[in-house]
Amino acid sequence: MNNSSGKKWILSSCLILVFAAALQSTNKQIGGGDTWIALACGQYHLNANPPAPAERTHQMQILDLLGIHISYEDPFGPQVSPVQSASFKERRWINQNWLSHIIFYKMAVLFGENSLVLLKFGMVLLISVILFRTATILGAHPVIAAPITAFGLLQARSFIDIRPHVLAAIMIALMFLLLAQSRAGKESRLFLMIPVMIFWPNLHGSFIYGVFIFILTGFTAIIMTSVAPRFPSIFRPYPSSLIKKYLLFLLLGLALPCLFSPYGIHNLSHPFSLVRGSEGEVYRSITEWKPLLSGSGFGNTRPALFFLSFTICVIIVRLGCLFSNRDDSEKSDDGEQFSERYGNVTIDPVHFLYFLLTMALVLKSRRFVFLSGIVLAPLVSMWLQDSLKMIGSFLSSHYVGFNRWRREQKSEITTFLGLNVLCAAIFFLILFGTSSYHLYFNPLITNPDLSVFAEMIKLDQQPRQAVDFLKKNKVRGLLFNEWTEGGFIIHKQDHNHADGSPYCRVFIDGRSQAAYPVQHLLNWERLRVPFPASKDFLRQEMFDFAHKYDIQPSDPAFYEKLIAIVDRSPKTFTQVNLYSQGDPKLFWKLNNYKLKKLLKKVGLDPNEPGSIKHLVDRCKRDQSLLLSLTPLFPGNPDLYAHVLEFWGISAVLIRTKHSVEVFSLLLASSDWQLFFLDGEHALFLSRLDQRNQALTKRNPEELYYPDDFSRIFCTGYRLCSSPRLDKQVAGLRKLLSLKHRYIPLLHTTILEIGLRLKLPETIIAYFSEQRLIYTARVKQKIPGSYIRDLSALASSCTALTLMMYRLNRHEEHAAFHQEAVHYGKVKKKYEQKKRGTIFW
Repeated sequence: MNNSSGKKWILSSCLILVFAAALQSTNKQIGGGDTWIALACGQYHLNANPPAPAERTHQMQILDLLGIHISYEDPFGPQVSPVQSASFKERRWINQNWLSHIIFYKMAVLFGENSLVLLKFGMVLLISVILFRTATILGAHPVIAAPITAFGLLQARSFIDIRPHVLAAIMIALMFLLLAQSRAGKESRLFLMIPVMIFWPNLHGSFIYGVFIFILTGFTAIIMTSVAPRFPSIFRPYPSSLIKKYLLFLLLGLALPCLFSPYGIHNLSHPFSLVRGSEGEVYRSITEWKPLLSGSGFGNTRPALFFLSFTICVIIVRLGCLFSNRDDSEKSDDGEQFSERYGNVTIDPVHFLYFLLTMALVLKSRRFVFLSGIVLAPLVSMWLQDSLKMIGSFLSSHYVGFNRWRREQKSEITTFLGLNVLCAAIFFLILFGTSSYHLYFNPLITNPDLSVFAEMIKLDQQPRQAVDFLKKNKVRGLLFNEWTEGGFIIHKQDHNHADGSPYCRVFIDGRSQAAYPVQHLLNWERLRVPFPASKDFLRQEMFDFAHKYDIQPSDPAFYEKLIAIVDRSPKTFTQVNLYSQGDPKLFWKLNNYKLKKLLKKVGLDPNEPGSIKHLVDRCKRDQSLLLSLTPLFPGNPDLYAHVLEFWGISAVLIRTKHSVEVFSLLLASSDWQLFFLDGEHALFLSRLDQRNQALTKRNPEELYYPDDFSRIFCTGYRLCSSPRLDKQVAGLRKLLSLKHRYIPLLHTTILEIGLRLKLPETIIAYFSEQRLIYTARVKQKIPGSYIRDLSALASSCTALTLMMYRLNRHEEHAAFHQEAVHYGKVKKKYEQKKRGTIFW
């Protein structure tokens, strides 16, 4: 093999590794809340009628001529707010992603939703090539640049989803490529930043990062003009022509986002709301924006922490080599393997500033993990390459035989490194193939009715049937909803042709920081009702405390007697309040007691029917009163119902597992009625709101339901929730007829109501039949339902285990318990395959 062909196969191996890592980093299933927002906004911008010219910029009016309609008006969220009315009315929707949203929507319409998957893969593949090229321009050898680039992409696997940031990531990668080329002597390449600066501010709000990069670059270059001549062995000066170009592009970076954006100067000022003061802190409390070191939050951050730690180690080695070996340098006599210069190298301080800025961002918010991979991968490659050069210089100057050994082993070292890169490339290609098969094509653990796009954005987690019910039954008004589901609810509804708004607006969605005042986000969090989990240690302390006052835990009036002593002293109130944080029942009853005290304090009679409504109405005049009511929601369904009415909310669509407290409060409220339930989502309608009163007065059996199962389950569950025993019996009878479709809430409700009505034989008969049905289905390995069938079988065996235990049938109890454990383990194994947990 000659030298030229040897270089080609090594370069090819490096590119294959980069491509394989890019593919593997892109195939993870990630919830697509922002994807639905993009599609909804793209649909609105292209299909809505042009708004009136008032409060619109010239750029917006020019876009109207192209059929693109943009304004400051928010078509999706609440139109008014009973509190902060001035700030809410004056708010502006700054959609800095409008061009990305239009691209997403048009691609989905023209080429199908799977084209968005191809767009995501294509963008990340292109980014990988740009990063690899940037690293080599900075001086890194391909066998160093390839694995570091691969690492930078793979560590961001949990954060690369189908959302506008994949288009912005291209702009970031291009910016650093052009900066590297300009520093390498190709200054004219920097003018390619002009189209980047025009498109980037309309694709994503991250363009402000580019402005900061040019600020750092320009002012560092100015400082280096006086520092570099004093330390020529450490720093390399910037040409004056390049400094002028940096300053020019700094000015363009400030001007072009204003000139070529429909939002003008607001496009430049808006991103600062995410990083400044208290508002930035609020936004960073959102799951997907939480700090990198936070114990909870979106995505797997361990690989990112490892990548940052590796980067810091490389920097330490790089600086250590610089200051311990800066006087030693020599000219390499062969100059073919890593660089013609194999010895002392200079540093550029701006690269360390890039690192510090990026690290500060990623530590502040995990949403910047993908950014850290793009920015740091070429820099780490360069620093590692420089460290190896300087270590080589040290060995050459202190060990006479080192150069001879290097010359003799050069070919073997090159071949060894190339083979390692090739093996890594093959490994990641195989990993990509196997993980993609399990994630999207394995018939046992995927849904054959869903496209790759639907699987990738986890469509099955969205309220598909609930929105279908909402749409077909023409629910109107304002919907209180989950944060990540707002975009889906907006996009899947019918829209008003006059202004493009959905017929049922949402209370919150993924545009929060772009469309709502920060106080609105806080209000949404308060309405979600914080509720404590049961804590055994606090409960035990509560029992010990109660013994001091001769209150026995076995007493049916235990909680009432405990609350009766809270006013004896501030200490007893503090103690009981603390114990309520570990006992949900005490928490409810104590809140009810606090509400009665508050009513008396403001001069209202707690026993008067309209007292709670009068109290809530006062919140319009005294907003601080609303804050004091928020902690009292648990235990007071009527209070919560009137607060929702106060906000103008006519419907509530929540996840039953994530919003258990809201579900319980609305179920207990006489002012709200459960209309739809599918085990994952629940839709309630207000009986007080005029917009949906026609629906609330209709027979639930006459409403549209997605299928017969939904109709029977919803009506049966509603009857089971009634306090009347005859309705519970009727509801249980309906639920027992559902035998060939499984949702967890169906089994738990049948078990709970059956035990309440003391019908053990009925329960055993139902779950024995369920066990037989799902045992047969599991053996058949039916495509698309294997995991669900395993869950149903494990649930049936668990229910039978409980019943056998209660009836003291020990042998059957042991047998069913063993079955439940076995099927639970099988289910867990297949779920791990579906999650694609190998290599994060």
